[in-house]
Amino acid sequence: RRQVEEPGTLYFGWPPLAAAVAQGEEEVVRNLLASDADPWARTPDGSNAILVAIANGDDRTARLLMRHRADEPQSRAADMLRVVTAAAHHDRRELLPDLLALVPPGTNLEVAVDQTPLWQSVAAGNGEIALVLMEWQAPDQRQDEQGRDVLLMATAQGLTDVVRLLLQQGFDAGSADVASRSATWYAADGGHCRLLVVLTDAGASIDQSDIDGHNALIRSAIRGYDDCVNVAIAVGASVDHQTRNGNTALILAAHEQPGSTSLLLAADADVSIRNEASDTALMTAVRQRCYQCVGFLIDAGANPRRQNRAGQSSFDMARDDKVLMALLDG
Repeated sequence: RRQVEEPGTLYFGWPPLAAAVAQGEEEVVRNLLASDADPWARTPDGSNAILVAIANGDDRTARLLMRHRADEPQSRAADMLRVVTAAAHHDRRELLPDLLALVPPGTNLEVAVDQTPLWQSVAAGNGEIALVLMEWQAPDQRQDEQGRDVLLMATAQGLTDVVRLLLQQGFDAGSADVASRSATWYAADGGHCRLLVVLTDAGASIDQSDIDGHNALIRSAIRGYDDCVNVAIAVGASVDHQTRNGNTALILAAHEQPGSTSLLLAADADVSIRNEASDTALMTAVRQRCYQCVGFLIDAGANPRRQNRAGQSSFDMARDDKVLMALLDG
């Protein structure tokens, strides 16, 4: 008792039951429960004895605590949902069925969508638990403050089975966040190439762009995800799509991604397109000293003598680099 009453001690201000759980004092826990101690009583940081048990990986104690006052589910609905969320976050999958049986239907709507168990499991990349939670309760289609729904989150994590089930349950394959980043954008940015097919098969546009004009192909090229570049092209991406700054996937790949540069050239990407700075892909490759990119672009017919609005050609940009000069000379 002194540990919870004396200022400066580790468990000062904690309910005695939560402190006993934290220290693994099983006999003390049972004695306190026999005296009708409340397992839902909050610690100063908003936790409780059940959350402490889950965080400690002590499923047996968590079950013992949940059975105490189990006839009060409605009054504890929000607290119970928080416990489910903690179990999902800590991957306590064996404990989940016991917890889910206690939570009244519709409780998800009492908290923000990004605090729901499904959202937390998806954000943690735990697809198995997400699937269990989706069987328990229909997925919540609300969005967080950034305009993301759980489909966008699952796509960003590469949870293919979860994405498939969400699409089957009515989520929009073409949804986007407040920055207009779509599911295909998130799939490409994360290198989750198979999801590009899943999403476009469900009606998503492969060319859907964010507020900067970046689409799935451009995100794949920037990241150097060659497989995703291939998939995006295969499902119909516009190879010469330009961003708000006039960049194409080829110009952006030419910074440092020779594999993507080669694939884009094989798909007949236009080597003559300039961005708003009037630079071509070849000029970009020369500036960035991407020697392989330069070689690929020259072989594809890029003109090293073209000048930008500053009057510079690729030769001018490569003047102090003998390797580059030799590549440009062909």
